[in-house]
Amino acid sequence: MNAKNRAFVAASLIGFLMLGGCSTSKAPTAASSANSSPAADAQQTSESFQPVIHVIGGTRRAVKANDFATAKTVFSKFDTQWSKVQAGVKTKSPDAYNEVETNRQQVAAALQSGDQAKAMISLKALKAAVVKAAQ
Repeated sequence: MNAKNRAFVAASLIGFLMLGGCSTSKAPTAASSANSSPAADAQQTSESFQPVIHVIGGTRRAVKANDFATAKTVFSKFDTQWSKVQAGVKTKSPDAYNEVETNRQQVAAALQSGDQAKAMISLKALKAAVVKAAQ
């Protein structure tokens, strides 16, 4: 078994053991039952949002360096990462969902125009919206 497989098995085992230690359970609502499984609801934690925040950080670094080609490439991964958590956010907090979507569009427009100041402001607002959505 190679190192990657051992790490995956260890992480899976730890996660399984942590879930087994939970003594309280929350009954799923009709909305969450209709849109996802209880296991998926339990797994949507702040860690689920880390890849989204990582994309924002990478985009911000590229914009700060005035490298809009790289910024656009990095930000092109946002939708893929956001799609993994957006359904839960939309169900749990439609306002937070709308805020993320609005700010996502503002970032895309700023990157397209090459406006560094606007891009930095929009990225800051997008990160704040994602952090809010993760809570």
